[in-house]
Amino acid sequence: MRKNRVFLVLLSLLFILSSSRTVYSEEEKTYNLYFDITFKENAFLDRYDVQVFLDNEEVGEIKHGTPFTSIKEVSEGKHEILISKKNKPSVSTQEEIIVQEDCTYRVTISAEGKMVKINQRELIAGLEGAFINMPDVTLRFLPDALNTLKETGFIKIEYKSIKKGSIDTPANWIVLEQSIKPGEVKDKNDEIILSCQKRVDFVKEHFEDKNILQAVNEATKVGYEVSFVDSITGRDLRNDFMGKAKEDLELWVVSKAESIKSNQKVSKLTVAYTGSNQVPNVLKMSLSSAILEMRENGFSNLKYKTVKDKTIDKGLGDEWKVVTQSIEAGIETKVNDEIILVCEPYKELSEQELFTLDIIDQTEEVEMVETETKQNEAEQVETEQERLETENEKKDNTEKDSNVDLEMETEADSGVRMLQKLETSRRGK
Repeated sequence: MRKNRVFLVLLSLLFILSSSRTVYSEEEKTYNLYFDITFKENAFLDRYDVQVFLDNEEVGEIKHGTPFTSIKEVSEGKHEILISKKNKPSVSTQEEIIVQEDCTYRVTISAEGKMVKINQRELIAGLEGAFINMPDVTLRFLPDALNTLKETGFIKIEYKSIKKGSIDTPANWIVLEQSIKPGEVKDKNDEIILSCQKRVDFVKEHFEDKNILQAVNEATKVGYEVSFVDSITGRDLRNDFMGKAKEDLELWVVSKAESIKSNQKVSKLTVAYTGSNQVPNVLKMSLSSAILEMRENGFSNLKYKTVKDKTIDKGLGDEWKVVTQSIEAGIETKVNDEIILVCEPYKELSEQELFTLDIIDQTEEVEMVETETKQNEAEQVETEQERLETENEKKDNTEKDSNVDLEMETEADSGVRMLQKLETSRRGK
């Protein structure tokens, strides 16, 4: 009885051991196999597509001249890869690989007549290019963004303008949007589209018509270095703004924004003071001195003329004195309000000088007339083009009608001639 118990225990142990060995043998190790295939493009001949098979199962189809990536789970050991012309297995190439870990099957192929040729081939440990973190390339110059994406591993990158038109010089464009969000994990062959704005438009949109504080905040946001220049004197104002009250800074507005360095985020902002100031007294000053005095007080919207309402040549500013100013001295007004300075000569003008003033006025009148004439001529040309197009359409329609009438007349004439022949023949009989 005791022997039987021992026998049963031993039998049970053998069964357990054999069962564990069977389970272990049925457990199969699996790995990821990443296909990274470059298909060389032919200019003329043999521009066919190919199919990729792994152990007689299709992995995917590759359009001629395009890259291909795909990831498959495979068992450890030997595997057969076949690359053939689409729907024509006789035009193919095949090889055997051994998978012992996660790996990348990277090859370059070409279509050459009746065979698909493998030009370069390597089996690399790891999944190179299968899982790439998308970087943030917005607000970068387009060449810099492209280089970053290529260095990261992406190979299918497109770019376009946010407006209509093409991008001819990438260095003049800034990336505003990217089709794949930063931080997303993507395959190297996933398509990325960069939407861009021309640098000139970008600078204008972000800085012009903004006050100093807004411009500084915007520069910080988009990573720009900016300088401020007085619109009247051309003087650099960066040091002038240090320590100024917020209320004062808000009165300075960017009238013009320029990019001053290619491929660098540096912009020169021309600013104008939009606050109020007291109008200076420029009576009895020479026109040149009066203009300078006005500008130094922030007034740049100036007009000047003679007492006889004639135009004054800018080069003769020292020969004229201001006799009236449209806004009286001491009055506080907006610095961009128009001020008209009426002048008379320091001495009586000679006939030649008066003749010169008349010539200036006549020239301006002629220029105005010429501008109006050009506009009228342009409108006439446009009207004439429309008239010609209408006439051509009518002519085409008339020709079509004429052709129809001519065909009908020809058929009628033929009928008349046939009747005449029949009548002549009858009479002969």
